[in-house]
Amino acid sequence: MACTTEEERKVFIITWSIKDIFYLKYSRLNSESFYPNTKDDTSFYLDLDMRGDNNNFISFYIWKTEENDTTEKDFELSMLAADGSPLIARKETKCLFTNQKQGFSNFGSRNEIFEHRKEEFLRNDTLILRCKIWDSDMTENVHFLRSICPDIHRANFVWTLKEFSTLTPDDAKTAPVKMPTRRDPLMDMKLFLMRREGQDKIQINLVNPKGSIVEYCSCSVSALDISGRVIESVKKEFLVEDDEDGNEGIIELPPFLSKRILMEQKDRYLPKDTLSLACEFSCYCGNETDISEGTYYGYDGDNLLKPQLSSNVCDDRQIVMTNPLGEDLNTLLQDRILCDVKLQTTTETFHVHKNILCARSSVFKTMFTNDTKASAKECVEIPDVDSDTMRQMLRYVYADTLNDLQWEIACKLYAAAVKYDIFSLKDKCSNFMKMNLCSKNACEALITSDLHQDVELKTSVQDYILNHVKEIIITDEWKDLMKNHSQLAAKTMYHRLLRDW
Repeated sequence: MACTTEEERKVFIITWSIKDIFYLKYSRLNSESFYPNTKDDTSFYLDLDMRGDNNNFISFYIWKTEENDTTEKDFELSMLAADGSPLIARKETKCLFTNQKQGFSNFGSRNEIFEHRKEEFLRNDTLILRCKIWDSDMTENVHFLRSICPDIHRANFVWTLKEFSTLTPDDAKTAPVKMPTRRDPLMDMKLFLMRREGQDKIQINLVNPKGSIVEYCSCSVSALDISGRVIESVKKEFLVEDDEDGNEGIIELPPFLSKRILMEQKDRYLPKDTLSLACEFSCYCGNETDISEGTYYGYDGDNLLKPQLSSNVCDDRQIVMTNPLGEDLNTLLQDRILCDVKLQTTTETFHVHKNILCARSSVFKTMFTNDTKASAKECVEIPDVDSDTMRQMLRYVYADTLNDLQWEIACKLYAAAVKYDIFSLKDKCSNFMKMNLCSKNACEALITSDLHQDVELKTSVQDYILNHVKEIIITDEWKDLMKNHSQLAAKTMYHRLLRDW
């Protein structure tokens, strides 16, 4: 009997994209079960252990759910670049899955993936995995796309500390970190003065309660001056692990800002003897959302970004539409079906739905539920958003997609997302700007991040400027920055001095 070659066998591929990976870099994740189109109807799932066996490697396995199946199968596990090309690929042949699990405990180095080569592995904070299974019993090639995204709880607030000048090292101020989706605070902030380098510096500790549901947290705290500009910031990302004795967990943020510096410029930094701290928290509490991105049948090739369909396959299963809910909702927008309010820019009117806007934007929710004048209006004027930006923003609100994003529209969308509290759109535009910085647009991005008090974006832009300082300081954009935003330019260079000191 002739052997079946790999070219003659059909292949099942599952491409699994893990978004916001930095919140999950200490987690263990399982995919949904999937069924390659074989006669034995065996199901599998993928298992990714971000800590591996020794915290130095990521483990990657494929599990078989049925115990009685003994069919031999060849498989390959891969980590992919953003364009679909493999960065790591490891293959096994004639596996019986007798212990139900096959794979690799030391699949990839954590240092390589999260540090040294993160621009290759984690573009847009997404880790892309692929599993290929060859089987002679399959009738056609199948490519199954799934994604998983951690459910992130976010809290942004300004903590005002009155009578700051009276604060002594023996005093402590506390504030809860509250989330609108939870009754109890996720954690508490504790601020006090600590003697460092001969000065009383601000120290903030985060206190996690017993049995905290938080698994991973990213936070930043920024001191603001009288005009709302950032004086200095402190950031930290941390894993929350259970205390063996069940005690409260204490996370120390790096000390920053001395009381003496604040008091020397108290008219600017301490208006009415009040210190204002902008606090931003993003917490992962152990839940994820698993989404089917589509299924492709009868294609040639295995690139997840551009699946090529075979010309000889013409049945109605060729493509299963990705994100059908978003497309259906966008049809309501495009066809003006049952619209109940209009948004009027300076040049165009958009027919929209209050309930969809409320679900996606807390600003629109407040406008249409609490503001009786706005809720009664048939047309709401939006003079500060141009028509092209509004069209893109509504496309994202309804369909959760962005089309042909370019620098100029990304900056405008970012500003609109900030104003209308569409946080996921803000994050996408921010990531786009960070990934597309150059010597010509870095100053614009710096001004934008400073204007909207986006500490994370501002830090990334400042790091880019300082890493390309010789190219940027000779540009006209930098000269304009020094002329029109002298304090921002000076503070950026001050960070360079601190970094090099």
